[in-house]
Amino acid sequence: MKRSRRLLVILLIGTAAMWLMWLTRRFWLPWLTARVPATSTLLDISELLQGFDALVNLTLGAANAILSFLALRRPAKPTDVGGVSLPEPLERTNWEQIRRSVGELHGSKVNWVDRGAVTVRDLRSSGDHERLVIIGRMKVGKTREAAELIRRAVDEELVPGDQVFELSTAFHWMSVDSLRHLVSRQVDRKRPVLLYIRDLPHHFYGERLDRLNAVLLLLKDECKASYVLADARADQVTDAHSTWLREKGFRRVELPPLDGAQIGRVLDSAAGVIGLHVDDAGRQVFMNITDGTPALPILALQRLRDELQDQEAPQVDEQATRRVCRATLEETWSSTRSYIEKREPAAAFILQSLAVFQAAGVRPFRSLVLHYASHLKDGRLGIGRGLRGRLRVLRRALAYLEHFGIDTHGDTIRYPEYVVEGHP
Repeated sequence: MKRSRRLLVILLIGTAAMWLMWLTRRFWLPWLTARVPATSTLLDISELLQGFDALVNLTLGAANAILSFLALRRPAKPTDVGGVSLPEPLERTNWEQIRRSVGELHGSKVNWVDRGAVTVRDLRSSGDHERLVIIGRMKVGKTREAAELIRRAVDEELVPGDQVFELSTAFHWMSVDSLRHLVSRQVDRKRPVLLYIRDLPHHFYGERLDRLNAVLLLLKDECKASYVLADARADQVTDAHSTWLREKGFRRVELPPLDGAQIGRVLDSAAGVIGLHVDDAGRQVFMNITDGTPALPILALQRLRDELQDQEAPQVDEQATRRVCRATLEETWSSTRSYIEKREPAAAFILQSLAVFQAAGVRPFRSLVLHYASHLKDGRLGIGRGLRGRLRVLRRALAYLEHFGIDTHGDTIRYPEYVVEGHP
């Protein structure tokens, strides 16, 4: 028993250190990102954080297992084992904290642009218990949209500011019974509660969805009013996730890409934050060269700031804007394309096929693009040489590309030029 206690103390000290680093990531992460290239390492940083999150999860799981064992050996309170307080499944949050979590690199200080996609009315449309999920492309601004919706929900007194929660990392390692008990203790059941679920399909699948559902049922059954707000990347929402969301009563809200005028508003705010002046011609270039995400103009302006840092009153003209926008878009798409091909390897042949049609000036009819991609793919990736099998895999890859601005619904595939520019 003494050895178990010593192991427990060592484990808890290590867990506390990693937990502290994770909770304070908004302070040291900007310092880290300021010392690496602005765009090319975004996915590397994301993978680093995911790995760190997994390490914290594993450590907390081990701690929870030891604590559960000790609880069986000696009676104790559910939230206090051997004098050690267990992590809570929920943690309080607010819209400012969620906004800051986006990071300055992605424009946490830039003014939010309302796309009119979702309002507080959507949260209260079904009465006192509503579930809503914001779905959109990678980097389109889902987290920031959720933060602003929470701000308005508090301002309009739909929920009290101290009754907004997120799920903690410890949530994933607790049993359903423990979750029911601990969540019930954390929330004020006499007042409305809002639960924000960040990046739902990435963090919740299989049994984790069952545990999440147990918490949602408890909030609905015991709280005066409960509102659940989630966000999800479109390319990560599987058929199983879609079925679960539909069965659990979530309303889907699609967050569209920013249009040219909205990009201009992001640019105006970002230029003020970064300290640059963009003339009208340069502004028009930003509005025309875009992937529909707020990240692109912000990253391009940051690149320009670094280039012009020695000038006392830096001016951004059309030529500089066009050059930097193109370079930033190319780097951003290169990272995105690597992610796509890692998730759906056959997509590489679709993109190569589109590039050939573009270079030849031939209209990219869907069937022709697929058959040429099948020719490129013949015998690769261990799929075999049958035409029917290759086309089946390629159609799945083509459907996946719809999540990244490629329209495949008609006879002709429509895509932004940057998708094929510079493609091998």
